[in-house]
Amino acid sequence: MPLIISEEPLYVFIVHWKRREQFPDETFNTTRNIGIKYPSYKEELLNQHFECTNEKFEDSEVIIQREPISYVPDEQAPKPSFPKVRFWELRIDEMNWIKSYRTVIQRILERGPVTEWQELIRYYGLAKVSNVIRNEILDLPDYTIKEVCDFFKFKKEDLLCYIRKQSKPKHWI
Repeated sequence: MPLIISEEPLYVFIVHWKRREQFPDETFNTTRNIGIKYPSYKEELLNQHFECTNEKFEDSEVIIQREPISYVPDEQAPKPSFPKVRFWELRIDEMNWIKSYRTVIQRILERGPVTEWQELIRYYGLAKVSNVIRNEILDLPDYTIKEVCDFFKFKKEDLLCYIRKQSKPKHWI
């Protein structure tokens, strides 16, 4: 998935289930993904609602609201400190941490210990890291998917990389 640089703000859709006690909130990057997971909430209906108004969508079961997301860490935050070996092919001193967020997050998840995962969260923020893991990283090894799900309390079915992995044909032997 290429990085799209646009003047328009990027949005995330936050779904809050009124009657769900455990994990009542979910985040989706498109209304299409909401419609796929919950067929009773049609993509067209949600798109029409959010085109007409910035107000939240609400019914007896759910509240859906569109929130702008920012991929820019706090300017006051010190640069993350990761071992140079994680980015062996790059000049780490000249690296743009903001533009390279997807590469950094994926590389640290695959090869770094939990302490480096916590450094990711400190620098980019939990919302950004979890959104990238769920919606932007296209490929992770199986062991990393399991570790990510355990650490962030995700279901593997919510990860784009897992969904893509399921649709790839395997060798028949």
